[in-house]
Amino acid sequence: TGSCQHFFRALWANTLVESEFALSSTRSRSILSYDDIVFQDIQGRKYLRYYEDLTIDYYANLSYISFLDGRVLFQQDGYFDPTPIIWTGEMSKQRIADFLPYEYLLSE
Repeated sequence: TGSCQHFFRALWANTLVESEFALSSTRSRSILSYDDIVFQDIQGRKYLRYYEDLTIDYYANLSYISFLDGRVLFQQDGYFDPTPIIWTGEMSKQRIADFLPYEYLLSE
């Protein structure tokens, strides 16, 4: 399954579709785009921001994000602030990938 780091790298690059991630609102099940969920401030920092829980589908493996705060800071290398969210589903079980160095790149 995709890791949290892999997800945030793809989100930063706006390559969720190419990376096989599908994002939807957990409640309404509406498909979400990059522009629906990413906010960039004037300093260039990016935040994952949405008003309800999200479902992440990666090759039919489902993960869920619940927001404790309105936004989650994330960076190009896949780093993200874990304090404002709760993960459930597949990515919450596969958290060992979060211990990879942020410089680690997937080989083709």
